Amino acid sequence: MKGFNITIKGLLIFWVIATVVVLLIQVGTSLFSYHSISAKQHVVVTKVTSLQLASNDIKSMVTGIIARQSGIISTNSLKQLLTLDNRKKLENQFNSALDIAKNAINDAIILSSLGTIKKVNNDFLNADNALFENKKTILQLNQDQKEFISTMDSITTLIQQQAEGIAGKINFADKRKKRRIRKLYKKIKSFKTIEEITDPEAEIVFKFRDMVAENMLGKSGGLLQESSNIRTSVAIIAGMGRQFLLVDNLDTLTSIKKNQLAQLTQSINTSIAKLDQETSTDKELNDLLKQLKTNFNQLINMLINDNNSIFNLRNKSIKLATQMQSALAKVQSTTIAMNQALKTVEQAVNKIQLDAEQQVTQVIAGSQKILSITSLIAILVMIAIGIICSN
Repeated sequence: MKGFNITIKGLLIFWVIATVVVLLIQVGTSLFSYHSISAKQHVVVTKVTSLQLASNDIKSMVTGIIARQSGIISTNSLKQLLTLDNRKKLENQFNSALDIAKNAINDAIILSSLGTIKKVNNDFLNADNALFENKKTILQLNQDQKEFISTMDSITTLIQQQAEGIAGKINFADKRKKRRIRKLYKKIKSFKTIEEITDPEAEIVFKFRDMVAENMLGKSGGLLQESSNIRTSVAIIAGMGRQFLLVDNLDTLTSIKKNQLAQLTQSINTSIAKLDQETSTDKELNDLLKQLKTNFNQLINMLINDNNSIFNLRNKSIKLATQMQSALAKVQSTTIAMNQALKTVEQAVNKIQLDAEQQVTQVIAGSQKILSITSLIAILVMIAIGIICSN
């Protein structure tokens, strides 16, 4: 009986020890599972979430720059453009997000992608700079061209007024000659035969002959035509100056300069030369012609010859417009590269998140297996002790 009691006692002690061991295993397994799951959740909550937030900030920066670029492209006001100059806030946002992303997790793929994002962002901002500066220069050139057009109109009006003044003086000289002819004619119209003409009267007859010949054979009609040619041609040239602003092709611009404008310039210079030759003895008329010539040369210089002529300004504008298209293409390509790099980061983040979730699932599954086995062993031990005790 004593031996049987000792056996029962031993079984009870074994049962207690087995129970304690099972409980310790279950508690340890639970604690291990809890810490493992907590660690994985920490990775997801702190690191992965930090990467996602940083990625969203970078996307927000890119969106902000693109919105700024849309404003740059659409504006036609230099003043309004200058309000878009400051993008420092967006750059700081990007740099801060990139630092957070780099410090969030030590993953080779992510770090490589972040390096790519930084490089692409530099290209992106350089293209943005080119876009802004080109647009700024174009608007400044457009403003300068408008100012030149205003000055050109003033000079054109002055030249036409001077040409009209020259025509007026020529007409006045013709009228004065005709009055003198009429006066002389009145003096000699009473003569019926040559014998009636005395020596003093012969002088009047010869003057009349000379003045009639001068009036009939004179070049006043041609001079009036030259003056009219100047007025008409200058008006056409002014129209070409305005046409320069509408041309968006370098070949067309050069063609206007070398063909139509060159022909009109030559025609006006020829008219000025003829007027100069025929009015050399009339100081007042010749002085007015010299002023007209000076103003015409100023007009041509303003149109095509000066470094800042309307032609050269328009030439620069057309080239800058081409450069803007290149800058836009660069912006688009860098935006695509940026999105691809961000997509790579997102894929890596999703993989880290998925791996963490899979590891949590594995830990839970392993814990459940251990708990099931230990519970089964505990049940079997208790059944075995119960059977022994019942015997």
